[in-house]
Amino acid sequence: MHHVVAQGNNRQAIVTDDCDRAALLRSLSDTASRFRWSCHAYCLMTTHLHLVVETRDPNLGHGMGRLLGGYARWFNRRHGRVGHLFMTPFFSRVLQTDEHVLAATLYVLVNPVRARLCRHPSEWMWGSYGDAVELRPTLVPTTPLLGLLAPNPQVARARLGELVDEQVARIANEGREVGKAGR
Repeated sequence: MHHVVAQGNNRQAIVTDDCDRAALLRSLSDTASRFRWSCHAYCLMTTHLHLVVETRDPNLGHGMGRLLGGYARWFNRRHGRVGHLFMTPFFSRVLQTDEHVLAATLYVLVNPVRARLCRHPSEWMWGSYGDAVELRPTLVPTTPLLGLLAPNPQVARARLGELVDEQVARIANEGREVGKAGR
């Protein structure tokens, strides 16, 4: 199990519109299928991509090279540009305990809220939260780690929603505290 982050070169945008976003997520879906990865969570931001993936084989590097390289070639052709789109190498951390997996998953799901792109991850269509709690299917088939939360999938989805809501509230409170300190 890995938490993976691929960031734009010089922190530049890796997507400029919904066409780019859909193309990158289709490529992620294809890569996950080809390399037999289970994608447990993802979030596509403007300048970077977060993943929580489980690999059956030791092929994370090869798969990420295919994903990022293939998408960068497509992006460069589409936008008439040349050169590196992504910083290399991508960042990855092995998640060794259930607690680390859950923490990484929550971090990924709540990332657009932290970046102030939405108020709740349910509003962000470029992440896997909607699929995890059965609000809507996402562009990348995901296998949420609900078994970590409860044996019953409905109870686990509800618990995941509660944990995400707690994270969202914490982020909102941090923002209010920053505002108070600046007065």
